[in-house]
Formats: sequence, C-alpha cells, structure tokens
Amino acid sequence: MMRCQVPDLKYTGKEVEEAVKNDRLLSLEIELSEGGLSDKEICDAVLQAKRLGAKKLLIFGELSESRVSDLIRFASEQGLEADISDYKISEAGERVKQHTSLPENKCLRPLISCLVTSQGDVLPCAGLSIPIGNIREHKLCDILKDSEVLEDIKAIPSMIKGPCRACEEADVCLGCRGAAYQLTGDYLASDPLCPKNASRQSEIIRLPVRVDDIIPQKTPMRVVDRLTRIAERTAEVSATISDDLPFAGEDGRLDEVLCMELVAQSAAAFNGFKHLGISGATPEGYLLGARKFEISGTVNVGDTLNISVYKYARYGDFGIVKGTVSRDGDVIARGEIKIWHRSS
Repeated sequence: MMRCQVPDLKYTGKEVEEAVKNDRLLSLEIELSEGGLSDKEICDAVLQAKRLGAKKLLIFGELSESRVSDLIRFASEQGLEADISDYKISEAGERVKQHTSLPENKCLRPLISCLVTSQGDVLPCAGLSIPIGNIREHKLCDILKDSEVLEDIKAIPSMIKGPCRACEEADVCLGCRGAAYQLTGDYLASDPLCPKNASRQSEIIRLPVRVDDIIPQKTPMRVVDRLTRIAERTAEVSATISDDLPFAGEDGRLDEVLCMELVAQSAAAFNGFKHLGISGATPEGYLLGARKFEISGTVNVGDTLNISVYKYARYGDFGIVKGTVSRDGDVIARGEIKIWHRSS
C-alpha cells in the first residue's frame, strides 16, 4: 500500500526489487494543466521515462478529454499502460500530513517513480514536494541521475535520522518520505506518522535546528545560528551577529571577510545536518577560496541575516557553492566559494 493518496501502482515485490537494484523507473506521473507543459514536452518526458524502464503512466490535473486521449494513445504506442486520476498535487502535503500509517506499508515510491508537474518540475513523489530539476532545462534521465535528494534516499537506512535508523525493517522500508518532509522539513527524518514512532516523537529532529553540533566551528568563530530549510543541493541558514565576534570593529561594523565565512559555515551546516547521527561522523571542513564574490553592503553587530547556499558542483569531498547573504530581503553579498568537507 502507498502512503500518498494516488492510485496504487500495483507492482510485484520482485518488480520493485529489480527496479531499485538496477536504478530503473517503473512509472511516470504527469500533471496536466492549461498553459503548462506542451504536448511535445510531455511526449519527450514519456519517451525518456520509457528508456529508464517505465511501464506505466499516471495522468492527473486539469484534464482535456481530447488531450488525455492523445496522450493515452501515445503511451500505448510506446508500450506503457496509462491511468487517469482526479488527484490534485496541490493537496498532496495536507493529505500526507493527515494520513495514518499502516504497519504493513513499505513505501518505495521515490525509488521507482517520479512526478512531473504541469510546469515541468520533477518531484520524487507527490508528498515529497522538493523540485529536483525541471524537464524544460534538463533531460529527465540527467535529473534523476544527478539528484542528491534521490541519492540520499537510496542510502537509507545509513542516512536516515532518529528512531527509524534502528528499526528492524529499515532495510526494506523508507517510511513515508513525504510525511517526513511535510512534518519536519527534512526528507531524511524518521517518519513521524509510523505507529512504531508514536512514543518516540521527541527523538525525531525537526527544522529549524541549531548548528552547534553540525559544523566544526565553535564559539567565538561560529557565525551562523540555525539551519532553517533544505532542498535539492540548497539550504537556508540564519545568523544574528553578536558583538563578541572577532570580526567586529569598534564601530560595530564587521570585516567584509565575514560574508565569505557566513556562506562557508552555511554550507558546512547543510553538509553536517545530512550526516547528523551517523556513528563516527565528525564535521570537518575548510574554505579553500572564493570567486566572483561581490559585497554590496555592510554587516553590523545586531543584524539578523539570511544565507542561502546552492551546491553548484561536487568532486568527491570538494565542492563549489554559490551563496547569497541578505538582510530584510536586500542582498549584501553573493558569490562562489570552494570548500572541502568530510563528515565521516
């Protein structure tokens, strides 16, 4: 049984096992709407899904009878079974939150299926509403191959946080990743709706979290406070600038180098949070350099800042991160940094 309220995809255990083992899709879910994806974009996605192994196509959204008939005919010509649903993706989050888990459920949906919204965003499933790419910008196969969200989910149980890590079914159950994300902000959190976790809610980590234990920097060199949001290669962090920082001058202004350090520590928080709770994982990292880093404002003691980071490239433990530092919506600094991180 599936946790998100869309039609059961009805695959055998052997089909699912083989698909997961070989990184193959079993189904593609597509949302239709007026002014959304063109017929050509949809057909291209269907063809790419077929090359990835998909056997079924699920269609939902604002359905034009003629358009749906054409799409079903095209899918059939490609050897795919097509189904229609009145499911609404806009309600997915609330449906997942209200769902009561079933003990026999072992949802592997993000590993065997994906959903394409009417605007081309690719989601691991309807409940896990993190866009991992857009088919108008990249091929579906490349999106699925390069997604760090999917990479992390495939690494469950080693990556999952909280009580689910020690569950005897951890090798065969992801919990509901949609419920975990909707209720905690973390797609790697333990499933709060699983009956086995009913008495262990205090052990389930929820965003925002303080960064004290997930970055290598300690007081007074630690300049960020909380990790507030994570997504595909992206995170947001908050910082309130205190007067005891070594970067502060007598006039209350902070040295410009602080902006690069804010981005570096935000990237460290993103990396450290992923590995939180893994036995033997020790946050460690270095800022190796910066490029095209532009500073357009000053940072003062007492400022509350928002830092957004995007992992642009990764080469083993090395990475290039694009960062933006803002205050009240106004950008103070932006640019790229090169980093090295190790968490194990």
